[in-house]
Amino acid sequence: MLFKKHLKFVVYAILCLSLVVAICIILAFTSLSYLLSETMKSLGAEWALALVNGILTAVLVTITSLQMTEARRTRLEANRPSFSLQPAIYVLGGGFISLDLVNGGGTARNIEIDVSHLKANTLLYNSSIGKSERTSVLQGHFPSVGGLVKVHVKYADSYGHMHEEDLQLDFNSLGKANRSITYLKSPMDMICQRLDDIEKGLRAIERKLR
Repeated sequence: MLFKKHLKFVVYAILCLSLVVAICIILAFTSLSYLLSETMKSLGAEWALALVNGILTAVLVTITSLQMTEARRTRLEANRPSFSLQPAIYVLGGGFISLDLVNGGGTARNIEIDVSHLKANTLLYNSSIGKSERTSVLQGHFPSVGGLVKVHVKYADSYGHMHEEDLQLDFNSLGKANRSITYLKSPMDMICQRLDDIEKGLRAIERKLR
């Protein structure tokens, strides 16, 4: 009961305080509006117009500055590299033998790559990796080799800003969940497929001509 009484008192106190704050804010805005109106009257039409123009100019400058800042941030994000781990060199019977580091964003420079897998650490370096380019960071018979692959990437973007990314792929977790790694087609695979289709079409035409 005592707790409920104290709780009611606290609620009432908060409500009263909120009401007082609201009244103070209303009075402050009212006083400010009155002072501005009196100031406008005392300044005269020309000075009042100059004051309004000054306020509008300040607002316009602020909005323009915010827009420029947002545009710059968007441009930086659009040009920032974005790395991921992707399987490569698939083999018959399932699996793959190369794990690649792929860049899906802007060009990265001075890339330092730290790879950790099965208690072995490998330190790699690449001077530049452009968009859609890849480099092999680990070889083995995946995913049967198992283990947790951790890759730490440190690089600079085209503006010279440094970034770091941590990537990982847990083959043990995939095996326990009975998940198969699907085949991922690269642009080169699609080109090869298209060339193969053209070759089959030419052979069909050749057979008909015979």
